[in-house]
Amino acid sequence: MSPEIVAVQPAHAEVLEALHKRCFETAWSAEVFTNLLNTPRTYGFLSLTENTPNGFILLRSAAGEGEILIIGTDPAARRQGLATHLLTAGEIEAKERGSEKLFLEVADDNRAAIAFYRRNGFKKTGLRPKYYKRADGSRADALIMNKIL
Repeated sequence: MSPEIVAVQPAHAEVLEALHKRCFETAWSAEVFTNLLNTPRTYGFLSLTENTPNGFILLRSAAGEGEILIIGTDPAARRQGLATHLLTAGEIEAKERGSEKLFLEVADDNRAAIAFYRRNGFKKTGLRPKYYKRADGSRADALIMNKIL
C-alpha cells in the first residue's frame, strides 16, 4: 500500500516531534518544528499509512536552491519506500518553488542515508568537519550533497 503524502502544517508540530524522537538520537521539540514551519519558504510533507504518521521531510527554498533540512522515517516503517515518496514530493515542490537544485548535509558515518541519497541522484560536493555533535559529546563530519533538478 502506498502511503498518503500530505503537506505539513504548524499544527503537525507535536506529531513531528514524536516522529523525530523515534528517528534520531537527538530530538527536535514541537517548538522547533513550529518555528521552522512558520518561517517563509519552509515547507514539508508527512507520510501516513492507514492514518498513522511514519515519515516526514522538511525543506526550504530560496534564490533558486532548495535545501533538505531533515528527512526521517520511523524505524518500524523503514525499507518500504517511504523516504523515496517523501523525497519525490519534496523535489516536485522545490521545482514548483523555483529551485534548480537541492542540497543537504548528512553525517559521514550515516551509510544508509548516504546510499539512499546516491541512489536518488545526489553527489558529494563538500565537507563540514565536525559539524554534528553527538549525544556522547563526539563529533561527526557532514557531507554536503546536491542534485540538479
